[in-house]
Amino acid sequence: MPRSPRRLTTLALVLAMFLSATAGLAHGGEEGEVDALDLATQAVAFLRAEPPDPTSAADRIEDALMAEAAPDDVDLRLVEAAGIALERGAEGEAIQLLERAAGIEGEPLGPVVTVTITPGTYVVLVVAALLVGLGAFGLGARRGRRVQPAAATGAAHG
Repeated sequence: MPRSPRRLTTLALVLAMFLSATAGLAHGGEEGEVDALDLATQAVAFLRAEPPDPTSAADRIEDALMAEAAPDDVDLRLVEAAGIALERGAEGEAIQLLERAAGIEGEPLGPVVTVTITPGTYVVLVVAALLVGLGAFGLGARRGRRVQPAAATGAAHG
């Protein structure tokens, strides 16, 4: 039983979506990779955001205090003091304490979100390129069946 190009394209699309989703999930970051400096910087970003997000900042502060990787350039006592200030509702004081703890006092914060290209990303890009190619091929094959030269249909030119 021959399969139609449309059915094959749909099957390829479903398979590609499944593979890209599993590849993206398989190469996600682990939770324990972030060090105290990054967490303190993220807490500052949450507090400086519009609107501020003190709940997420408090989570980052707590994670920074429990982080296994704490570089020497992070003062965890100041991070703890920032957490106490945030509990009291003093967001401005918490920002100042976190900036001093991270050594970024008065400096621009810079990008908080970084993009890492992993092997899973390349798999997703290759699958997407294949899907675009299959779609173009399917459209070309479909149009090719509909349009026939005038000589094949027996119609006269003119």
